Amino acid sequence: MNKHKNTDAETEKWIEEIGRLKTLYHRNTNFYRALSSVLGVSVESPITEMMETNFENYVRLVSLTTGITKDALEWFIYENDCGDKGMVCVINEKEYKITGPKSFVEFEKELA
Repeated sequence: MNKHKNTDAETEKWIEEIGRLKTLYHRNTNFYRALSSVLGVSVESPITEMMETNFENYVRLVSLTTGITKDALEWFIYENDCGDKGMVCVINEKEYKITGPKSFVEFEKELA
């Protein structure tokens, strides 16, 4: 849930920030898949642990700068695959299909 109201300019910044988060998540995922493919096993190493820690820290930073809760961001990233699954959320009987950063931010604004 969003902790404060925001302006249109802030909303655009949030959309850009969530877009960067989505890009980083997909790059990390592609890196893990490529590395696993080359090695033939799931990879757990200091490099991947560092990447995961840095990503989680970035999620926390985005939460702090936008006011969107960490739980909501993690739902968007992991459960809804950054909007690629197109999951639906409902507020006051109004449905929001979350298909990417813009629809996610618009949904979060309605919670404010």
